[in-house]
Amino acid sequence: MFRHTFWIVPGVESGRALSEMLQRHKIFGRFKIVNVAGDGDPYDKNNDALKAVRRAIDDYEYTITISCGKLTAGVTVPEWTAVFMLAGSYSTSAMNYLQTIFRVQSPCKKNGRVKENCYVFDFAPDRTLKMIAESVSANINAGKTSRDDRQAISEFLNFCPVIAIDGSKMKELKSDNLFRQLKRVYAERVVRNGFEDRRLYDENKLLRLTDLDITNFANLRGIIGSSKAQAKSKDITINDQGLTEKEIKQLEKKLKHELTAEEKEKYRRRRQKSEAISILRGISIRMPLLIYGADVPFDEDITIEKFADLIDEDSWKEFMPKGVTKEIFANFIEYYEPDIFVEAGHTIRQLAKDADALPPTERVKKIVELFATFKNPDKETVLTPWRVVNIHLSETFGGFDFFDTAHEFTTDNPRQLPTKIFTPDKKILEINAKTGLYPLYVAYSIYRARLGNRNETSTAIDELRRLWDITVDQNVFAICKTPMAKKITRRTLIGYRAAIVNAEFFPDIITTLKLTPSTFTERIVKNSFWSKGAGKMFFDAVVGNPPYQNITANTSDEQIYYLFIDAAFKLADKVSLIHPARCLFNAGKTPKEFNQRLLANPHVKVVRYEIDSAKFFPNSDIRGGIAVTLYDANENFGAIGTYIPFAELKSIHQKVVLDDKNFGTFSEIIYAPESYHFTQKFHEDNPNAAKLLSDGHANDLTTNIFEKLPMIFFDDRPVDGHEYIQILGLIKMKRMYKWIRRDWVNNPAPLMKYKVIVPKSNGSGALGEVVSTPLVGSPLVGSTQTFITVGAFDTLAEAQACISYIKTKFCRVMLGILKVTQHNPPATWAKVPLQNFTSDSDIDWKLSIAEIDA
Repeated sequence: MFRHTFWIVPGVESGRALSEMLQRHKIFGRFKIVNVAGDGDPYDKNNDALKAVRRAIDDYEYTITISCGKLTAGVTVPEWTAVFMLAGSYSTSAMNYLQTIFRVQSPCKKNGRVKENCYVFDFAPDRTLKMIAESVSANINAGKTSRDDRQAISEFLNFCPVIAIDGSKMKELKSDNLFRQLKRVYAERVVRNGFEDRRLYDENKLLRLTDLDITNFANLRGIIGSSKAQAKSKDITINDQGLTEKEIKQLEKKLKHELTAEEKEKYRRRRQKSEAISILRGISIRMPLLIYGADVPFDEDITIEKFADLIDEDSWKEFMPKGVTKEIFANFIEYYEPDIFVEAGHTIRQLAKDADALPPTERVKKIVELFATFKNPDKETVLTPWRVVNIHLSETFGGFDFFDTAHEFTTDNPRQLPTKIFTPDKKILEINAKTGLYPLYVAYSIYRARLGNRNETSTAIDELRRLWDITVDQNVFAICKTPMAKKITRRTLIGYRAAIVNAEFFPDIITTLKLTPSTFTERIVKNSFWSKGAGKMFFDAVVGNPPYQNITANTSDEQIYYLFIDAAFKLADKVSLIHPARCLFNAGKTPKEFNQRLLANPHVKVVRYEIDSAKFFPNSDIRGGIAVTLYDANENFGAIGTYIPFAELKSIHQKVVLDDKNFGTFSEIIYAPESYHFTQKFHEDNPNAAKLLSDGHANDLTTNIFEKLPMIFFDDRPVDGHEYIQILGLIKMKRMYKWIRRDWVNNPAPLMKYKVIVPKSNGSGALGEVVSTPLVGSPLVGSTQTFITVGAFDTLAEAQACISYIKTKFCRVMLGILKVTQHNPPATWAKVPLQNFTSDSDIDWKLSIAEIDA
């Protein structure tokens, strides 16, 4: 077929070197080599390149012409049937590139032979695709490709097909394949960024949003915001920048002179595009894990149109933001860049599949590297990071830890820790598998026990896989809330290979645990895994991170993790779970009966306590912190509180659980904001003003009362024969005192006494957070509903002592036990013990806060 060919090389020296190599080659040495690169070979003094080629073709049956530029334009050699593009960066111009490859396109009939096909072989395939796209003026940038671009490419490929060679397979590229190949570099970046990348979107469409489109995006923002997605403004406006830093800098330069109407419109649309992307990001960051687990043949593309259909309804509700249905999602498909989406999905699946060829240790590393790109959206769909899995299991049951002792960096070789549970005769259950990382740690630790003293590098890969598959089959079990969680767990454990995985989807798991927990236990042992059981306590250990809240309820804070803890204790003699720590304080919304049972159970101990939950679960704020607990039916640790190794937790626990005699008394001296009311006299004197008050609040000094009834308040105390008092409230978020007649406001005890005034709303509910600027209220000073008041003291010194107490770490932590949101009504102070604020106190309240803390 290839009797006469044309080879393009980078330069003269490479041409000479290639000529020498070909002449020495046992096959190509039979070809006539015509080197026209530069002056050609030293022994060849013929400077007429075309004549030399023509003479060689006439005299020899097989020829190879080598060039670094000559004969690439303006000449015709009909006998050539192929061009070999060997120049790494040859001709970045599409015109020159096409002129070169068309050298082989001329018809030829010679010596009874007719040239039917001609070929171009380019060993830099991305260059070929780029040159083709440029030749038809197609835009190949992420988010910029139009329908016309695709049509132009399709027409070009009709008369100049492109064939891709992958291993031993050859496949003709269509326009969609070509664009995806060109955008692979963008797709890889999208994957590295966990789909939190603007290249994932069709910027052309996002720059042309209509008023209806903007309304749809605003509605989506409301839904995603309610599901705890990334905090952004809830409306699409033209007042927020929403630009990248580079765009902002360019704009600042531009704003030095007046923008034209056209420039203003362009700026407005770019801001809308950026805001729309920030809204879609709340959905997009959840996609990679679902693509990773999708049960789709590997050679089949996952398109944005097909994506939602691959996921069952239960899994969609579990992994997507609450309220974002498939129908809603379908309205936003058009804003995704289809080529980038498909290629990014292919990249994720290819990374997972490539790992299957590796020995188990290297495969684990590759899988967790891929998981490191997946984002952790919020606490309701929290994904347990690999680092946390290693901290949890290594500190409770040992095994093989992939991190250093501080769990800051991964290690080249996993650290072996003593273990009695990760052995080939044990069966371990994860009670709520979502990613498969807990089973992965378990499987690897038991696999290494099976491997024994053998070295992976000197053991056949088939034997290593056999040991791994036996371990997954005989030792590792997982319960999954959704079918997709089951698929993801399977993918994590055995990839795309065929092997047995004991992952079971448990429908209606929450309802079953709440209503008939015994049914749950029976179904897990008898129905799900009975074929491997022996009719006794089936599992040797239960591990995992159970779901904390029920996101399907009307309220998002229905605690459910305790249901999994109770169930786990019935399934195995050893249990270690990671869960909210508030139950250890007998606080929060977990049932008190459960809290008390857990605190009194001598077989339970706290292995780790982390007050800042974000250190374990990024982007999540779990009030009261996180605890890792260990249950061992064969050990007696004593009731929780007698051994706790964490000083901060022990201090809280002792104050809350062991010493209850003063509880509730502090909250009794706190006066709710409803303490101050308008009197009947106010209504008699101001009938028109009273009508401005809302029904049901006709007597309340509400937060916005200064703005509702400005005529009855004064900046300065009037001199008109009436007695006046001061009321503290908010005007445009600023604290401000206003004077009002005393006979218009009732006279509760704190109004006539010294008191401490504290905002009714403060902070976010984080344990131990600072209370915003408490201040002393003198006699004849009250407040609106924005505040609460603490105490009714006879002296200023007592009020100042109370402020010092409120500022202490102890008081703040005790308040944080029940204060789980920004609100702190009197009931939240019930765990704060009352102190003696007089001069007879055993605490010198005149000391600094740090000294009082001590």
